[in-house]
Amino acid sequence: MSTLFRKKGLKPKWTFTTEGIIWRLFYSESKKIVGEIRNADSQNVSFFCLDACNGKPLWKNVRFDEKWWIGIENVDDRFVYFHRFIQPNMPQHQGIECRTLDKCEMQWRNDELTFWYLSDEKVCGYKDFFEQRKTYWLDRQTGNILSDVSVEEMSHDDKNGLKNFILAPMPATLMAVGEEIQNLVQRNGTPNILLDTVEAIETYWYWIVGYYSNENENQYSLHLEILDRSSGKSVYSIIQEQECLYQVHENFFVANSWLYFVIDKNKLNGIELWK
Repeated sequence: MSTLFRKKGLKPKWTFTTEGIIWRLFYSESKKIVGEIRNADSQNVSFFCLDACNGKPLWKNVRFDEKWWIGIENVDDRFVYFHRFIQPNMPQHQGIECRTLDKCEMQWRNDELTFWYLSDEKVCGYKDFFEQRKTYWLDRQTGNILSDVSVEEMSHDDKNGLKNFILAPMPATLMAVGEEIQNLVQRNGTPNILLDTVEAIETYWYWIVGYYSNENENQYSLHLEILDRSSGKSVYSIIQEQECLYQVHENFFVANSWLYFVIDKNKLNGIELWK
């Protein structure tokens, strides 16, 4: 029987710094983090993949022939799925480009279909026609079309068995919290907390809590706190971002025994909460 041990003196075990804004993060069940970095000034996008336990990149600074209008659609334990767009002034996804998770090497590509979701060893893609949407099953390894099926014909098992690894398979869901956690946050003491922005993840030992405070009428600061569940005391706190002009939620996630969060839009951090 395994025993869990909480980590003392919590602090980031690793930090990965990028040259642009970390726009999206995806967590794979094979303990990899895939990220999308965007630089609005130069209109460039690049991608990276890290070992989620030590922050070391398997690959980074990967760019494609399309400099801006491309993004990550999803990941699984072996592959990363990229999408392009129909055209810049119509930001609707089109195309599926499947690359290996470990090296970002091309596996297969389909320019006609749009990614929908993953199910077992299949990828579900679709194409919109004038009066209907046609759906296809593709082999995840080869990209070959296995069959086509209408939405109405999809089996109950396929709908319920879909896999989507956006952000992370969390051990506890990010949740709107009750009065107990709001009181703990207030007691641990940041002034001007906006209580309606408090969100938390419940883990074995800790509450992971995020919230905004308002510095003035038009600017906010984004905070992250780790609260000991037994004592209610804060064991780690940091300001993720200052002088925010608007609020964005779900700024952290937990996968397995790790907490992941971004500071100043370009520094991804990993804290091991327990072993």
